[in-house]
Amino acid sequence: MQQAQNLFTCCHQQAHNRTYGGYLEHFNKHWEPQPPTTKTLIGSRAEHKTLNTHLHLLEAVISFYQFSNCVIAKEALIELTHILTGAVTRGVRIACFDIFQHDWSLPPTRRAKLISYGHAIENSWLLIAACRALDVSPYPLLPQAEKTLPMSS
Repeated sequence: MQQAQNLFTCCHQQAHNRTYGGYLEHFNKHWEPQPPTTKTLIGSRAEHKTLNTHLHLLEAVISFYQFSNCVIAKEALIELTHILTGAVTRGVRIACFDIFQHDWSLPPTRRAKLISYGHAIENSWLLIAACRALDVSPYPLLPQAEKTLPMSS
Protein backbone atom coordinates (compact mmCIF):
# COMPACT_ATOMS: atom_id res chain seq x y z
CA MET A 1 0.00 0.00 0.00
CA GLN A 2 2.79 2.43 0.88
CA GLN A 3 4.51 1.93 -2.49
CA ALA A 4 1.26 2.70 -4.32
CA GLN A 5 0.76 5.82 -2.20
CA ASN A 6 4.34 6.96 -2.84
CA LEU A 7 4.02 6.44 -6.60
CA PHE A 8 0.69 8.27 -6.79
CA THR A 9 2.02 11.14 -4.68
CA CYS A 10 5.19 11.45 -6.77
CA CYS A 11 3.30 11.44 -10.09
CA HIS A 12 0.68 13.87 -8.83
CA GLN A 13 3.23 16.29 -7.36
CA GLN A 14 5.54 16.19 -10.37
CA ALA A 15 3.12 16.00 -13.30
CA HIS A 16 -0.22 17.51 -12.25
CA ASN A 17 -0.93 20.72 -14.15
CA ARG A 18 -2.26 22.95 -11.38
CA THR A 19 -3.19 25.73 -13.78
CA TYR A 20 -5.21 23.87 -16.42
CA GLY A 21 -5.83 20.47 -14.86
CA GLY A 22 -4.80 17.09 -16.12
CA TYR A 23 -1.23 15.92 -16.23
CA LEU A 24 1.88 16.91 -18.13
CA GLU A 25 3.39 13.90 -19.82
CA HIS A 26 6.99 14.23 -20.93
CA PHE A 27 9.87 14.44 -18.47
CA ASN A 28 13.44 13.25 -18.18
CA LYS A 29 14.51 10.95 -15.34
CA HIS A 30 14.83 13.97 -13.00
CA TRP A 31 11.22 15.06 -13.64
CA GLU A 32 12.40 18.02 -15.71
CA PRO A 33 10.07 18.80 -18.66
CA GLN A 34 11.32 17.81 -22.09
CA PRO A 35 11.80 20.68 -24.57
CA PRO A 36 8.37 21.48 -26.12
CA THR A 37 9.26 20.43 -29.67
CA THR A 38 10.69 17.03 -28.65
CA LYS A 39 8.93 14.24 -30.56
CA THR A 40 7.45 11.55 -28.34
CA LEU A 41 7.25 7.82 -28.98
CA ILE A 42 3.60 8.12 -30.07
CA GLY A 43 4.27 10.96 -32.49
CA SER A 44 3.02 13.92 -30.49
CA ARG A 45 5.27 16.67 -29.19
CA ALA A 46 6.32 17.11 -25.57
CA GLU A 47 4.27 20.32 -25.36
CA HIS A 48 1.03 18.34 -25.72
CA LYS A 49 -1.31 16.39 -23.48
CA THR A 50 -2.94 13.28 -24.91
CA LEU A 51 -6.19 11.43 -24.44
CA ASN A 52 -4.26 8.16 -24.29
CA THR A 53 -2.29 9.18 -21.21
CA HIS A 54 -5.34 10.59 -19.44
CA LEU A 55 -7.35 7.41 -20.10
CA HIS A 56 -4.58 5.33 -18.56
CA LEU A 57 -4.34 7.71 -15.62
CA LEU A 58 -8.10 7.51 -15.07
CA GLU A 59 -7.94 3.73 -15.04
CA ALA A 60 -5.06 3.73 -12.54
CA VAL A 61 -6.56 6.40 -10.30
CA ILE A 62 -9.89 4.56 -10.15
CA SER A 63 -8.13 1.47 -8.79
CA PHE A 64 -5.86 3.44 -6.47
CA TYR A 65 -8.76 5.43 -5.02
CA GLN A 66 -10.86 2.31 -4.47
CA PHE A 67 -7.93 0.72 -2.67
CA SER A 68 -6.74 3.73 -0.66
CA ASN A 69 -9.67 6.13 -0.24
CA CYS A 70 -7.02 8.88 -0.59
CA VAL A 71 -8.57 12.37 -0.68
CA ILE A 72 -6.12 13.64 -3.32
CA ALA A 73 -6.86 10.61 -5.51
CA LYS A 74 -10.57 11.40 -5.20
CA GLU A 75 -9.90 14.98 -6.34
CA ALA A 76 -7.80 13.67 -9.25
CA LEU A 77 -10.57 11.25 -10.17
CA ILE A 78 -13.16 14.03 -10.23
CA GLU A 79 -10.86 16.24 -12.32
CA LEU A 80 -10.10 13.48 -14.82
CA THR A 81 -13.82 12.74 -15.13
CA HIS A 82 -14.46 16.39 -16.03
CA ILE A 83 -11.64 16.40 -18.58
CA LEU A 84 -12.75 13.16 -20.22
CA THR A 85 -16.38 14.26 -20.49
CA GLY A 86 -15.65 17.75 -21.76
CA ALA A 87 -12.30 18.63 -23.28
CA VAL A 88 -11.72 15.41 -25.19
CA THR A 89 -15.17 15.08 -26.74
CA ARG A 90 -16.23 18.70 -27.35
CA GLY A 91 -19.68 17.50 -28.37
CA VAL A 92 -18.54 15.58 -31.45
CA ARG A 93 -20.11 12.28 -32.35
CA ILE A 94 -18.45 8.89 -32.57
CA ALA A 95 -14.87 9.79 -31.55
CA CYS A 96 -12.72 11.81 -29.19
CA PHE A 97 -9.93 14.26 -29.90
CA ASP A 98 -6.43 12.94 -29.26
CA ILE A 99 -3.92 15.77 -28.78
CA PHE A 100 -4.26 19.00 -26.80
CA GLN A 101 -2.32 22.04 -25.71
CA HIS A 102 -1.67 22.32 -21.97
CA ASP A 103 -4.83 24.48 -21.62
CA TRP A 104 -6.94 21.75 -23.35
CA SER A 105 -7.35 23.74 -26.54
CA LEU A 106 -6.65 21.96 -29.81
CA PRO A 107 -3.18 22.57 -31.29
CA PRO A 108 -3.36 25.47 -33.76
CA THR A 109 -0.86 24.03 -36.22
CA ARG A 110 -2.54 20.68 -36.58
CA ARG A 111 -5.92 19.75 -37.93
CA ALA A 112 -8.16 18.33 -35.24
CA LYS A 113 -7.36 14.64 -35.06
CA LEU A 114 -10.08 12.23 -34.05
CA ILE A 115 -8.93 8.94 -32.62
CA SER A 116 -9.99 5.32 -32.73
CA TYR A 117 -13.38 4.01 -31.80
CA GLY A 118 -11.65 1.81 -29.25
CA HIS A 119 -10.52 4.78 -27.19
CA ALA A 120 -13.98 6.34 -27.47
CA ILE A 121 -15.53 3.16 -26.07
CA GLU A 122 -12.84 2.88 -23.40
CA ASN A 123 -13.50 6.49 -22.40
CA SER A 124 -17.20 5.72 -21.94
CA TRP A 125 -16.77 2.65 -19.75
CA LEU A 126 -13.97 4.19 -17.68
CA LEU A 127 -16.16 7.22 -16.96
CA ILE A 128 -18.91 4.91 -15.73
CA ALA A 129 -16.35 3.06 -13.57
CA ALA A 130 -15.13 6.41 -12.20
CA CYS A 131 -18.68 7.36 -11.22
CA ARG A 132 -19.11 4.04 -9.44
CA ALA A 133 -15.82 4.52 -7.58
CA LEU A 134 -16.96 8.00 -6.53
CA ASP A 135 -20.37 6.63 -5.55
CA VAL A 136 -22.21 9.04 -7.85
CA SER A 137 -24.72 8.26 -10.55
CA PRO A 138 -23.28 7.82 -14.05
CA TYR A 139 -26.62 8.77 -15.62
CA PRO A 140 -25.74 12.46 -16.24
CA LEU A 141 -22.79 11.24 -18.35
CA LEU A 142 -24.78 8.79 -20.46
CA PRO A 143 -25.91 11.22 -23.20
CA GLN A 144 -22.28 12.14 -23.91
CA ALA A 145 -21.15 8.53 -23.65
CA GLU A 146 -23.83 7.50 -26.14
CA LYS A 147 -22.56 10.10 -28.62
CA THR A 148 -19.09 8.55 -28.59
CA LEU A 149 -20.21 4.97 -29.10
CA PRO A 150 -19.94 3.80 -32.73
CA MET A 151 -23.40 2.23 -32.60
CA SER A 152 -25.05 5.61 -31.98
CA SER A 153 -27.23 7.00 -34.71
